[in-house]
Amino acid sequence: MAAFSKTRWTIVILFCLTVGVPALLHQLFGEGAPPLPAGVSLPHIEAYEDALEERSPLSERLRPWTQQALTHVGAAGGGQAYLGRGGWLFYQPDIEHTSGPGFSVKEPLAAILDFRRQLEARGIRLIVMPVAPKSAVEWVHFARRRIEPESVLRNPSYEAFMERLRGEGVWTLEAVPRAYLKTDTHWTPAAMREAAEEAARFIEARVELTPRTDRYVRQTRSVEGRGDLAGMLDIELPAERVEIEPIETADGTPWEARRGAEILLLGDSFSNIYSLEEMSWGSSAGFAEQLSYALGRPIDRIVLNEGGSHTTRRELARDSGRLAAARVVLWQFATRELSWGNWRLYELGSFERSPEPSKPSGAALARGAVLELTRPPAPGSTPYGDCVVALRLGELSSAGAELPAEAVAFVWGMRAHEWTRAASLEVGDRVELRLRPWSEAEAEYGRYSRKELESEESWLLDVYWGEWAE
Repeated sequence: MAAFSKTRWTIVILFCLTVGVPALLHQLFGEGAPPLPAGVSLPHIEAYEDALEERSPLSERLRPWTQQALTHVGAAGGGQAYLGRGGWLFYQPDIEHTSGPGFSVKEPLAAILDFRRQLEARGIRLIVMPVAPKSAVEWVHFARRRIEPESVLRNPSYEAFMERLRGEGVWTLEAVPRAYLKTDTHWTPAAMREAAEEAARFIEARVELTPRTDRYVRQTRSVEGRGDLAGMLDIELPAERVEIEPIETADGTPWEARRGAEILLLGDSFSNIYSLEEMSWGSSAGFAEQLSYALGRPIDRIVLNEGGSHTTRRELARDSGRLAAARVVLWQFATRELSWGNWRLYELGSFERSPEPSKPSGAALARGAVLELTRPPAPGSTPYGDCVVALRLGELSSAGAELPAEAVAFVWGMRAHEWTRAASLEVGDRVELRLRPWSEAEAEYGRYSRKELESEESWLLDVYWGEWAE
C-alpha cells in the first residue's frame, strides 16, 4: 500500500508540474499563451492544443534549444524536415513518396486527361512536367542501403503512370534536376535553367508559334539564402550562396508575366523559387523567367507555392479568359503530388467571376462578420513560412464605399512561420479590414501558399485583399 501511495503521489506531482510550469512561465515572461478555446467541440479543442504547442512560452523558449541539440548532437531533424549526412536536409513527404508504397494512378490520370480534353477543345496543347524530388536525386546524402551510382529513385508506381500518360497521347516532359540546394526542397539555379531550356526546345519542336518579338537580357547575381527546410527546423545553419540569373527586358526593367501570351505556365514552388523574393533566393530569376528567355517571347503564369496538383487548375477555372490566346499550357508540379495531392476535377469557366469586383477601387475601411474561414498550417509543419487564408465575410458595410453584402477577403494567416491574428478568428467574429480588389493585389500576393474556401458558392463572390484596420 505504501509503494502504491508513493507511485500515486509521484504521478500527481509530475502532472501538476506539467500543468503548472507553462502557466508559471506565462506569468514570468509576459504574454504568449493563446486564449482558451471559444467552444468545446473537438475542432475547437484541437485548434487550442495546436496553438498552445506553438505559442506557449515553454514551447517558444525551449524549442530552439531542443532543436539545436537534436540536430547537432543527436543528428535528428524535426517535424517534416529530416537530417541527412553532412548537414543535408530532406522533406518528409518527398522521402515517403520516393521510398514508400506505390500510389493510385486513377485520380491523377483522370484529372490530367480531363484537363487535356478541355484544353484541346479550345485548340490548346497540354504538356505535363513533373519534377523529381530531392530524395530521388540527392539520395547519396540520405539513403543507408547501397544504390546503383547515378540512379534516380522513383516511386514503384511512377514508371507505369508515365507510360499510361504517354499511351493516352499526353505530352510529358519529366524534369530530373541534376542538383538541389543543401538545406532547401528545391533545385539549384543551374538545374532550373537547364529544365527551362529543355522545356523551350520541347515546345518549339512541337508547336508552331508566332515569330519572336521580345528581347530579354540575362544578368548574373550572387545571393545568399537560408533554405526552407532550415526554416522549418527553426535552427541556425550556415547560409548557402548561389548564382542566380535575373531576367530583364531590353530597357532594363524586371521581367513580368504577360496575360494573353501564347504559353501559360501552371506551376508550384519550383517555379516560384528565385522569383519570389520572400523565398530567400532572389527575384526575377525563376522558372517562368528562364523559360521566357529561352523562348525569346513573353509567357503568362499561374504559380502558387503549394498544391500543384489542383490550385493552379482551380485558379484557371475561375479565370479562363487567360486562355484566349494560349497555344500551350505547361503544367509543372512536384512529383510528390502523385502520392499526396488533391486531384479534383475542375471545369474551365464554371466559376468565372466578373473581371472587376464591386467598388471600391483602392482601399476602403469595411466591417463585417466572419461566415466561413480557412486555417493556416501549424508553424514549422510546411516549407512555406508565409500563408494566405480566406475569410468569407457577411453583413459588409463601409462608410465611404459601395460593397456587396458578402465577399471573400484574403489575409495573411502566417508570416515567417508565425501565426497572425487571423489564425485565432472564429465564425461569428466581427472584423474591421481595409479592403482593396484582389485584382489590384494579386500580382503582389497571388503566388504565396493559399488556403481557399471549399464551398463553390464562395468562388463566385467578389474577392478582396484585406489588411487589419489598426
